[in-house]
Amino acid sequence: MERRSRFEYGAQAFETLISVRPWTPIKRTIGGRHISAAGLQASYTVRTDEMLLVTVRFYETQWADVNNLITAGQADQVLTWYPDADDLATSFDVYLDSHEPGVEVEPTREDGFARVFELPLRLRGAGTSAPWTPYFQLA
Repeated sequence: MERRSRFEYGAQAFETLISVRPWTPIKRTIGGRHISAAGLQASYTVRTDEMLLVTVRFYETQWADVNNLITAGQADQVLTWYPDADDLATSFDVYLDSHEPGVEVEPTREDGFARVFELPLRLRGAGTSAPWTPYFQLA
């Protein structure tokens, strides 16, 4: 089955049994901009993050596993993400950028499938800004 993802964290793992939604790239720049009284603009960039939004789909019986994954991510634990659960040769070390501590995590039900949840996960590369870029250019 295409696009089944796998996440490993510590001695635990979570693997989707249902295909995830197509990935969505996200770019976030940390910095700012100031405009002087004369109208001149000055900006600065501290960091640019290239991230991915991965919407996992899972059965309601897998909620405990997803909850454990989120708990590990909220503790700033590096997660190993396998975009294709059947290809363990390709993986990326990532941080869970969302859902951060203090934010409610509420999956939604998939239309037409009452026992299937969807939950978007925003992943940020651990170390390099966009480690998965070459992987996605192969398709």
